[in-house]
Amino acid sequence: MAETLFENREYENAIKEYEKAIPLYEEIQYTERVDECTTKINESHQWISLRDEASSLFSQAEEAFTKAPSTFDITGFEAARSLYEQAKSTWEEYGDPSQVTICEEKIAECNDEIAHIERTKMIVIITGIAVAAGLVVVGVIFVRRRKQ
Repeated sequence: MAETLFENREYENAIKEYEKAIPLYEEIQYTERVDECTTKINESHQWISLRDEASSLFSQAEEAFTKAPSTFDITGFEAARSLYEQAKSTWEEYGDPSQVTICEEKIAECNDEIAHIERTKMIVIITGIAVAAGLVVVGVIFVRRRKQ
């Protein structure tokens, strides 16, 4: 039972079952199985820790993404993207392809938002230059007409 739970990544339940099995194996002095159970308990704790870390990183990324919207500043989306990339890496280590895919989609969203902000900044800059150039031309024409 514990092995099945472990293989199905139900680590908390697997730990309970391994902990129940240890005294039984100790009673019959089957130390090899006691050691195996102890090892599986330790591995389960490591997997739980890794899963929790990945979940925490993803939650932090979601929060950063929610706070990121800005017309001209990309730093919020860059921070969110970095956290999604860390979460993706951790989910890869954990071996959960569905979570990796979700992170990849979120990274793509961040990249899209960053590109949109960059385009907006460029449009504003070009518009500002065009307006300034137009004002210079109008000023030159005005000065020339006054001199005539």
